[in-house]
Amino acid sequence: MNRYEKATEPLAKYAMLSSLADRNDSLFYDLVRENVVTMAPILYTPTVGLACQNYARLYQRTKGMYFTSHDIGHF
Repeated sequence: MNRYEKATEPLAKYAMLSSLADRNDSLFYDLVRENVVTMAPILYTPTVGLACQNYARLYQRTKGMYFTSHDIGHF
């Protein structure tokens, strides 16, 4: 929470929370649950719009699995 409060710009707060979510899901969700009123605007509208506009600058790593139609039958 100290790192979050020290960040002055919404995008910096978004990047910090996104990085935390990558490292520790449980801590991320506990922190958001305890501070939902202050963090919801950072994780959703309007900050998420800024994050989309600055995606290349904020990109950290991919998440999840991706499949195409060419993968059918190869599992």
